Amino acid sequence: MVGLNGYAMREEDENPAIFFSGTGYPNGLEDPEVAREDPVAPESAGHSVDAGAEAVAAAEAQTGADAPRTFHLLTAWGRFARAVDAGPGVPITSAVTTDTGALVVTRLLTLDSEASVGITRGTDPLRALEVDVDAPGGLGGAFLRVVLHPDLHTGSGDAREGVLSLSSDVNGTPDDVELPLNASALLVDHLGAPVADRSVMVRGFQQRGDDADCVQGFMVGHWGVRAISSDGRRLGRFVGRYLAADGTRLGLVRGIWGEMRDGSRPFYAKVVAPDGMYLALMAGTFDNAGFTGQLHRTRTTVMGAVAGRRAFTAEAGENLGRFVGRWSQLCGEVTGEQ
Repeated sequence: MVGLNGYAMREEDENPAIFFSGTGYPNGLEDPEVAREDPVAPESAGHSVDAGAEAVAAAEAQTGADAPRTFHLLTAWGRFARAVDAGPGVPITSAVTTDTGALVVTRLLTLDSEASVGITRGTDPLRALEVDVDAPGGLGGAFLRVVLHPDLHTGSGDAREGVLSLSSDVNGTPDDVELPLNASALLVDHLGAPVADRSVMVRGFQQRGDDADCVQGFMVGHWGVRAISSDGRRLGRFVGRYLAADGTRLGLVRGIWGEMRDGSRPFYAKVVAPDGMYLALMAGTFDNAGFTGQLHRTRTTVMGAVAGRRAFTAEAGENLGRFVGRWSQLCGEVTGEQ
């Protein structure tokens, strides 16, 4: 596999101490914000004390033709392009509902230390919740799981098809979206138009219940410029959390990206566990909207795909951004779809 400027990967690159040396972070591995573990969702939001908890657990325990259709979603609200001066806070309130099935909150997202997220259940505790995000210059949200099954169905349609609705208020401006959840919706992707420099994002995927080897998850973190060449090409690094489908932190992803003289835009990254143990390599390309690439077990063995969005801005002489993406392992993907 070839990295930036034609650099050929070596076996030594699988040593995180070498790859992360000179990054400016303790041990080359820990970013003070990115390395934090997000809080687990409150019990009432996660159904553990709700009346529907037993029904959800029973539906999820079924297999084969009786198994539910399950979607894992990362919902986030706030500034996707980082700001040097965050300015005053912009309140964001969002009503999140599904028309059938069950809506489970597994973990909260607070990418930046100043962000806070509050969740309360709606009038239908199984299918509705309200999210309040206070993130002056940051990003906040929640990891959700939508479980569609006949035992959780309302209405007369297909019990394994539903609609996820987000009705958000961003500083008094509405932002409403409806996202279909059905057999053909293998991926879920929405990025709302910015309001007061804040946006609503939903990114997710359908659980592959027919393939026990298929594992999927999320990535979220910071994307920044480290140098600008004399002809204006940018080179930089990115660092973020490598997460399970429920938002649990599995490790850290840290990489480099660049704009090459031939017009290509490659990126190269390594994934390590919290204790520094090597997990995987990533390589691909990016554009103004996002990135796609491959997940490698070794230099020559592809085991999955990565893809995501990035938001970027140049402000006060700084180049700052964020990225939100997903990864898949042994799911049949060679290169991820944005």
